[in-house]
Amino acid sequence: MLVMPKFYDDFDSLQQVTLNLEFYIDVFACLFCSKSDQLVSHGFIFHRMNGEIVAITGKRILCCNRRGRSGCGRTFNLYLKEKQPRYVYSSAHINVFFLMLLAGHSIPKAYQIATGCYEPRNAYRWLESACLKLVEYRALLNEKTVKTIRTFEVRSLKFKILLSTLKALFSKLDGFPCASFQITTRQSFL
Repeated sequence: MLVMPKFYDDFDSLQQVTLNLEFYIDVFACLFCSKSDQLVSHGFIFHRMNGEIVAITGKRILCCNRRGRSGCGRTFNLYLKEKQPRYVYSSAHINVFFLMLLAGHSIPKAYQIATGCYEPRNAYRWLESACLKLVEYRALLNEKTVKTIRTFEVRSLKFKILLSTLKALFSKLDGFPCASFQITTRQSFL
């Protein structure tokens, strides 16, 4: 049995999988109890801003334990590749933020360009999350060491290493690197 992919290219492919779960009994299993014949599509995940629904960003899957089913009753989420789970902003915003940092902008300026927000406190959270994912980034690069590029004028060595790794990663991945990373590795970019 395979683990169900967490990210999908577009809504149609996500919808095709979630509406036809009975055809994937031999392929996908629950993440928690490993049962494959109890999965049920359980609704949409919406991106909300200021109380208004902006777009559908994913679907929820239930390992059903009702009406004679013997699942564990837990749910898990499947997302479109543009969505960053647990973040308000999408992969495109995060992609622009890191590209602006790589272009030499300061952290507050890069965050302002990416999100339109002047308060950069979330930018530092994004950087910390990216530092925690550094091992996964380097694993995708298949390199033991990434040369630290001296052009980055950052005081912290860990941010210098992060930016050097991201530069190598972004040059390897095509299109939108954050979304490509999520599809390739089946885990969120941050």
